[in-house]
Amino acid sequence: MKEIEILVKLFDKKRKILKALTGFKYIKKERIKDTYYFHPNVDILLPEMNGRFRDCFRIRVKENRNLIAYKKDYFDKKDIWQYSEELETSIGDFETIFDILKALGFKILVEIDNTKYKYLHKKYELVLEEVKDLGLFLEVEFKGNSHQSPKKIKKEIYNFISTLGLKFIELNLGKPELLYKKKMRIKS
Repeated sequence: MKEIEILVKLFDKKRKILKALTGFKYIKKERIKDTYYFHPNVDILLPEMNGRFRDCFRIRVKENRNLIAYKKDYFDKKDIWQYSEELETSIGDFETIFDILKALGFKILVEIDNTKYKYLHKKYELVLEEVKDLGLFLEVEFKGNSHQSPKKIKKEIYNFISTLGLKFIELNLGKPELLYKKKMRIKS
């Protein structure tokens, strides 16, 4: 599935952010724990020298569900993230999958503990994220059907975020990369 979205780091207090989102349809609050893995013999799963992940392998625990995913990011000629393709499916027991991955030589890259507040607005899903050790983020994902380029859709999303009255900066990397860079002390 192709994901076209923008992730921004927020600099306002949570109260102001929640107030900015009150006009949208509130869906739910959920806690998600993601574990990202790498394998020393699988080059595409290793972070680049600058900490960028182009391919990710993840186990997610979400509302008593366990999911496994492979995600590939696509960038333009200026190395700006455009969209991701994600393959995800349910799995059984998390501990058994963890043990299988360990037996096969996979190692934990980063673990993300995230509380998400989901909202809908027309063709967008808005997700306020409280990420342990990283702060507050807003992810706005395009949920409509369009034949427009990802670049054009992302510009529309950016313009939409700008109308919310919040202080933010658009990120060209995801939360796993941010946490990895923090952990490894790699400068952006």
